[in-house]
Formats: sequence, structure tokens, C-alpha cells
Amino acid sequence: MKKVCIVGGIGSGKSYICKLFEDKGIPVFYFDDEAKKLYNNNDIVEKLLVTFKDEFAELDYPYDSSKIIKTLSKFIFKNSNKRKQLELLLKPALWESFNNACEQHKNEELFISECATILKSDDFKNFDEIIFIQADPLKREEIVLKNRNMSSEDFYNRVSSQLSNVESTEILKKSGIKYTIFFNEFDSKSDNFVNNYLND
Repeated sequence: MKKVCIVGGIGSGKSYICKLFEDKGIPVFYFDDEAKKLYNNNDIVEKLLVTFKDEFAELDYPYDSSKIIKTLSKFIFKNSNKRKQLELLLKPALWESFNNACEQHKNEELFISECATILKSDDFKNFDEIIFIQADPLKREEIVLKNRNMSSEDFYNRVSSQLSNVESTEILKKSGIKYTIFFNEFDSKSDNFVNNYLND
């Protein structure tokens, strides 16, 4: 099995490209979606309540995932230390889910994952190849503000918490791992890219 991770900044179209792969019958693992599922895990919730005691002090019981995500979004992208704490807390369970998914699809030739932040750690070295999606910053902002319940301030908080294109490219160049950069223009070129990738 060839394991490929799709990375890129918020609004660059990672999920859209992943959906195109799914339409071709390729299994895809979404790290963000799996992280959201963990917010229904009692053990994870208890750790969150302890780790971020002050931030969750006014959160009403029951602690459903939507309340937790809403509370986290208020501070996690503005505070790099707290964001790292959250990532470390979720990381073991996330990778367990990923490994289970790999086992489930072990007979597939290709397995795709989507993860925006993986280049910030050495975890990207668990993959055989990286596809780095780039897009025009103004177009990214336009799409995010149109399709998500997010302000312009929230958008730029998230952008600032992610690696820049230059930083990401430098990491990939030094890694020795095969990588492909695709500039997403949100048109038919995306479908062509996926088709060409699968036919190479």
C-alpha cells in the first residue's frame, strides 16, 4: 500500500481534492474528522477538562462534541502552547485510528490521508508521499468565509497558526520524501490533476 498525505493551508481545497480521490474509489482518512469524533470519547473529554480547566470552566454538562469544538475554537488558534497541548493529547488516539484504517485497507494500492498540520512534526515521515495543495490567499479567504461559520479574524488566526508555503516547501525539500505541489484554481484542473496522478 502506498500511503499519501494531502497537506495545505485552510481553504486551499484539501478536502475537495480528497473527495475527487474518493470519487475514484480511493479510500481517504480525514484527520480532522477523526479528531472531532474523539470529542465524544469520555477519556479524551476528561483529559480536556483537566488540561484546559480554566477555558472549560463555564462549559455546561453534558459535554457534547459541538460544545467542546466551539470552546476550543475560541482559544486554540490564538495560543500556540495550548494548541500543542491539544495536539499531544489527541495524537495517540488519532494515530491508533489511522493505523486501524490502514489495516482495514491493507489490500488497497493507494491510501490517502488529509492533515493540515502534519508538516509541523516528523509524523509526515510515516507517509510515502506528500501532496501539497496551494491556492490564492484571497480565494482561500473568500471560500472559507462563504462556506464556514468563521470571521475574517478567525480565518487569519488559523492561517497564522499554520506553516507558510515557503516553510512547508523547505521542510519537504529537506525530508527526502517524494512530494508533489499542486496549485488549486478550483476548476477542472483539479479533476485533471487527480486523474493524471492516478494514471502515472
